[in-house]
Amino acid sequence: MATPRAAVPAALLVLAGGLAAQITALSPNYRELSFSRNRSTNYSELLLIRGGLGGQVAAGEDKDVGKENDFVPDGQAWLHTEGFGAKTSALDAYAGRDGVYAGIREGDIVGDGNIGRLELTGRFFPFYREGFYRDDSFISTGRYEGKDYGAALSVGRLLRDDASLEVGAFYRWYKFERNEQTPANYVIPDDHETYGGQAWFEQRTLQFNRQTGRPEQGYLATIGAVAEWNTSKQRFGIPGNYESQLPELVYRGRARLEWYFPQGQDNTWEFILDGSLSDSQDRVFNYDATKPVGHTYVDADLRYRLELGGGIYLAPMLKLEFIRILEQTGAGTQNKFFYGGGLYGGMDFSDALGLVLSYSYLNNESRPSPSWNEDLYGEHQFFIGVELRLMATQR
Repeated sequence: MATPRAAVPAALLVLAGGLAAQITALSPNYRELSFSRNRSTNYSELLLIRGGLGGQVAAGEDKDVGKENDFVPDGQAWLHTEGFGAKTSALDAYAGRDGVYAGIREGDIVGDGNIGRLELTGRFFPFYREGFYRDDSFISTGRYEGKDYGAALSVGRLLRDDASLEVGAFYRWYKFERNEQTPANYVIPDDHETYGGQAWFEQRTLQFNRQTGRPEQGYLATIGAVAEWNTSKQRFGIPGNYESQLPELVYRGRARLEWYFPQGQDNTWEFILDGSLSDSQDRVFNYDATKPVGHTYVDADLRYRLELGGGIYLAPMLKLEFIRILEQTGAGTQNKFFYGGGLYGGMDFSDALGLVLSYSYLNNESRPSPSWNEDLYGEHQFFIGVELRLMATQR
């Protein structure tokens, strides 16, 4: 049995992440930072800290299967600084409930335009949620938790028109644990290591409002591919139902797009697209509940951000999601479409202090858990808190 996560020191609460990190491009989360290569900001230096209350409300609450209302302290901290150690270098450091990330980029190795990057990552609170859909209801067949730590080294080249090409190698160590939500007959994966190669192509044309720091035009587009080997030797799942061993080699692809269109003088359309494709037998990755579960997903938000004056901004949004996931026995595949909506917004009291909030609904009940110590899921998720923007130096 895993040690209860409620025992995490209270001092870490201010570094919680996840829901709070999904509001604007100004505040990336763990998954965005570890995938996007050269995130743009309006600042050459910025320390952003958020803290507040996050949680979820489940329609048709059913505690036995994990559909449960939950309210938790949440937040994040992100440091971005350029000229770190050398004029062409940059540092990004992030801490949140969704993970910790540190990345150092050197933009001038062995000649102008060549990129070198070292990344260190760790996740302490991920949940794994295996299951299938019956109509639109998610039926879990195995839930467990774990930790993972990784390192990656990559090199690349700056191309024309703010584009870059990067390739590298990585190593990652996984540890898994049963908890109170793991069925008695479910065999969890064995602890194992993964290693392999990855490549990215990225282009960015983002432009920011110098007064608010929020993106108002252009895009950030990233395409990545991974080839991964693992040392796992154990079959896992439910014996006699669906049990398998991880393939020795798996391939994955992912794409992410943030696109901003100015509308009039102050308002902005925002289109955020995230999609992934992986081997259907890649069960640890596919049922990682920090993302949409399944071996294929496409998640899209269409938002309209209104700058209302007085530092107030508000963005209603439409959410669409497509998931391809295995059936209960692993013999067939289900295709599921989901829809929803919500809004995000806030108020800037000064250059250094603001109020932020977000609410979203998706009729896919299997959403990332807002809890530190339990794998809970529900259709309605929210965050409200304060944002500190320190050490802010505009370009």
